[in-house]
Amino acid sequence: MEENQENVLIKIFISKCTAHVKYRYYSLKAKEEGFFSVAETLGGFAKSELNQAFALLKRLGYDDTTEINLTDTVNGARMDVERTQKAEESVEDKALLSSVLKLEQSHLKTAERLLDDMKSEDAYKLKKCALCGKTDKSGRIGTCCFCGYNVFV
Repeated sequence: MEENQENVLIKIFISKCTAHVKYRYYSLKAKEEGFFSVAETLGGFAKSELNQAFALLKRLGYDDTTEINLTDTVNGARMDVERTQKAEESVEDKALLSSVLKLEQSHLKTAERLLDDMKSEDAYKLKKCALCGKTDKSGRIGTCCFCGYNVFV
């Protein structure tokens, strides 16, 4: 793909992502105010924007293996942490950015752990409980060793 064409598709992708988030937020706000048909319509817009963004990602070549995608996630999370740290120094609302930074650091730590786990021999034994959300590394099929729930996702 030519660089110019790729840049155009990236800009459209960013636009679709922004629209998805805005429409999703607007839908929630409309629902909160009791405008349920407006909320449903805006929710549909949001879903459509998201599906278009997915199609653009595929066209841009982001249809890789989970290991490559997790590596990209780790790199992106690192950049988010660095950007947020830098921004935190120059804004007045430090409390908001401080909470954003903590969440970004948590995302980074989790993504790094997932990537490490995935590279291990036991990667296919990892199960996440649909009820409590904890990860069981025993490879057992059946009940969660933490809460006893019997279905894993």
